[in-house]
Amino acid sequence: MTWWPGWNTIEGAEWWHDLFWWVGILCLAGLVASEIVAKRYGTRKDELVAAQQQQKDEAAEKKIADLRARQTQRRLSAEQKAEFVSALSPFPNQKISLMTLGNVSEARDFTSDFIYVFFTAKWDIIGGVWHTIPAGENPVGVEIVVNEKDWAGGPSPSAGALVRELKRFGILDEFKVTVTPRDTPPGVILLRVGAKPTSVK
Repeated sequence: MTWWPGWNTIEGAEWWHDLFWWVGILCLAGLVASEIVAKRYGTRKDELVAAQQQQKDEAAEKKIADLRARQTQRRLSAEQKAEFVSALSPFPNQKISLMTLGNVSEARDFTSDFIYVFFTAKWDIIGGVWHTIPAGENPVGVEIVVNEKDWAGGPSPSAGALVRELKRFGILDEFKVTVTPRDTPPGVILLRVGAKPTSVK
């Protein structure tokens, strides 16, 4: 090994010994540092995997909640029915026409709650209930249709009471009151019950 640098002198051997000793210390320190950094990156990876899984779980739970909400039927509670009857009873013999979807049982069942309310409030249901099957997509939500002559200057007292109660219970959107010259005759309110909106809980 005589060709190694500093091999044949005390000073050279000492210098190279010290050099490689410190190199070894630095390598050991680098190894320790590498282990610490690797461990931290491993922990961070686990955190990211857990966060990603949590997001997936939350998204799945939201889909399940939305599905359950769509499957839950719209119905009027006994208390809501009583409040509807109380609000509509001051206007007996008001003519009301009902239209619902013949191909959606949930809409038909919801309509039956209104039949009870109108009958109990002594409103006059004209021609029973019309069951329709649209050629295209099913209409969504509840709509009130009145003749323009009954809405001149604002709704009639009976129509106003019905609209207020429907809005109060979150059943009727403000844009679902249709004033028309032809879809329903003067003096008759038309209540259309479509399919359940996906936003309704």
